[in-house]
Order: sequence, then C-alpha cells, then structure tokens
Amino acid sequence: MMKIKIIFIVAVLLLIFGICAYAYTSNNDIKYNHGINLTSSDRVLIVAPHPDDETIGGAGVIRYCLEHNIPIYVVVVANGGSGSLGVTRYHESLNATSKLGLPSSNITFFEYTQGVDSLFNENWDKPIDINGGHTSNFAYQRMHHITGFRLNRILKRLSPISNLL
Repeated sequence: MMKIKIIFIVAVLLLIFGICAYAYTSNNDIKYNHGINLTSSDRVLIVAPHPDDETIGGAGVIRYCLEHNIPIYVVVVANGGSGSLGVTRYHESLNATSKLGLPSSNITFFEYTQGVDSLFNENWDKPIDINGGHTSNFAYQRMHHITGFRLNRILKRLSPISNLL
C-alpha cells in the first residue's frame, strides 16, 4: 500500500513538472517590447521628484546611456526630508549615481520641500510657499515661492540641460 502511494505521488509530480515544462517552452514566441531605441545622438533627462527616485526608477536607463555614450542628466526636485535627513539623502543619491558611473556634474538638486508634488496639479500657476525648505547648500537656486510653471521655466533654461527640453 505504501509503495502505491509513493508511485502515485511521483507520477503526479512528474505530470506537474511535464505540464510546467511544456507551458514554459511553448511561450517562446512571445515578443516583448524593448522600449525606445536610444543612440548617441539622443540626450536624456531624468526628472526625479525625490532623491533616490533617479536610481530606483532610472538606474537601468542611466547605466545604458553611460555604456552607449548617450548624454544623460538628472534633476532632483525635492530635498528628501528636512534637516540632516535631506543632507543624508543628497549624499546617498550622489553615491548611488556614482556607482552607476554618472558624474556629479550631471546631477542638479533643486532642494524644494516635499510639498512640490502639487506643483503640476493645483499649483501650476498659484505659488506655494517653500520658505525654509532648503536643507543644505546643495540647491541649484534658492527660491521661496514656486509654481509648476516657474519650475518648468527653470528646467528649460538650466544649463547644460536647456537643449534637452
């Protein structure tokens, strides 16, 4: 009786394994979209809402661009937290991007407070007060009132990325 149970279990496992193997090999004709093709004549700008978003969401793009000599720049909009937390996240962001090979000269930090997520919705043309929002001296530009429209203008004239927008 025990031998029959063992044979039955082995047979069921072999059947399951066979079905899985068939399913795996029969789906080889699926074509996946590999995204856009970037060449060295392209330029890439990653706008990250917070420090670490550029690497969490864009590490593959950053690495690909660097390996294929495609100019890439990163703008980090918010400061990632007040006080020492913002400074820590600034250094973490620089450390992560440097491990990918991106030079710090290709990263710009705006250092706005976390409230900037409303800039492109309800605060496109109505300023929000970010007085005291800068956590460090890393900010590209000190500004107490910001709108989505103004941020868009800053991005457009920011050198060396101005020709990207």
